[in-house]
Amino acid sequence: MLPGGVTLYAQWVEDDKQVLTFNKNSVDATGSMPTIDKHPGEVFDLPSNGFTRPNYTFVGWNTSADGSGDSYSDGQTDFTMLPGGVTLYAQWTKDEVTKAPAPILIPVTHYHDVSKLTGTFGEDVSAMLPPDAVILKITMTSFGDDNGIIDTTSGSAIKIAGNNVSYGLSGAGSVGDSAKASFNIEMANYEDATLLLNVVLTGNNDDEDEGDWVSVDDDEPGDDEPGDDQPTAEPEATESVEETSYPVPSIFTRDHIAYVTGYPDGSVRPLANITRAEVSTIFFRLLIDQVRADNWTQQNDYSDVTLSDWYNNAVSVMSKLNKVLGYPTGEFKADTPITRAELAAIVSRFAEEVGEASTAAKLFNDTATHWGENQIAKAAGIGWLKGYPDGSFKPDQYTTRAEFITVVNRILHREPENLAALHAAMNTWSDNMNQHAWYYLAIQEASNSHNHKTVEKLVPNFGFKYEVWTQLTPNRDWTQLEKEWSSLH
Repeated sequence: MLPGGVTLYAQWVEDDKQVLTFNKNSVDATGSMPTIDKHPGEVFDLPSNGFTRPNYTFVGWNTSADGSGDSYSDGQTDFTMLPGGVTLYAQWTKDEVTKAPAPILIPVTHYHDVSKLTGTFGEDVSAMLPPDAVILKITMTSFGDDNGIIDTTSGSAIKIAGNNVSYGLSGAGSVGDSAKASFNIEMANYEDATLLLNVVLTGNNDDEDEGDWVSVDDDEPGDDEPGDDQPTAEPEATESVEETSYPVPSIFTRDHIAYVTGYPDGSVRPLANITRAEVSTIFFRLLIDQVRADNWTQQNDYSDVTLSDWYNNAVSVMSKLNKVLGYPTGEFKADTPITRAELAAIVSRFAEEVGEASTAAKLFNDTATHWGENQIAKAAGIGWLKGYPDGSFKPDQYTTRAEFITVVNRILHREPENLAALHAAMNTWSDNMNQHAWYYLAIQEASNSHNHKTVEKLVPNFGFKYEVWTQLTPNRDWTQLEKEWSSLH
């Protein structure tokens, strides 16, 4: 004790302020919200919502994007700042659409391949629909003539790209030189409409090699599909070889380089799940060299991606391009298998530069309340991602390497029609030897560098393009190239 006593004064250090941010929680939402800095435990009023989303109503905030966290109302007056800060995600409910009656469509003439029972219709349909009609689903209800109706309950595959529709069907029965087909058209903003087609049957495929027809649904007997006791993943809806109406994104090379290199044991593992790091790496390899150079970086904001990681260059560059993103936690989770919804989100960002696809043109029976609903609709609307025959998309299912490669080839217009389009001296893989597997052509296309020519087959009102390899070219040494790119920058 000091003579005369003493007073001790408390000393204080101000706690760091934490940050509150607001997330639109939708790619099609617009508007802005302020960022708020407050001390942990400080109570304050939330500002009014400044976001809007077409065809949706804002219903509040949540600490989780999927609404599973703590909920807060718009403009809540007793919000307490949490330690470490917090992000509030906008919560939306879809507005109900009152459907107006749609007309019964008049019959139109349509050409049809009698041997394969495939066909297309597009401009005639969109011209007869209301100009603002948004097609959700088209179902073939009957096909036949005065002799009877062909059963189309199995094998019917309706595919939509905007207002253009193609179909393939199989069933028992026969028809003469003409027939009638009926379709039910389901729209988002109108009641269902019925389309009747007067079908003129053409195409004698006695000699298929000289025919001008390409089947939309051209599965050969013996193809490995789920249900055949094959250890395969369920493939997407059967693909056609028609050229997409959308161009290759400008950031990607048009050269048909091998972007898949396989494993040291000689396998390519088509049915293994593909990771977020591997997806980033493949897109990184496909960049035009100048795009890669202009956006080169080995720095990123992820807490779990370091300079020593083999995927650092790819993740850093693709993140700088804003094509791959991490999680709200600040992690990238490179070794985690990518889900179909996450892949759709990446693909939808590439779709933004090649044209506006109708995000309502392709809806699935299991995506309506999913966080990736809009990204899935955009990627599917442009034709790069497809669903399954049962009408589902399976957004939370992991993506296999074969499924991912199929999507990449579709984006790049790299789709050989059949085995004859390949080269006898190409690289092959120990686990991709079954030439009837649904993914065989896709894997070979992705793992062999080659020159090619484009061949076109024409049918009335519709055309198909596919590639034929003309020469194998050396595969790139990606490991050595990354070393060279790193040293240059």
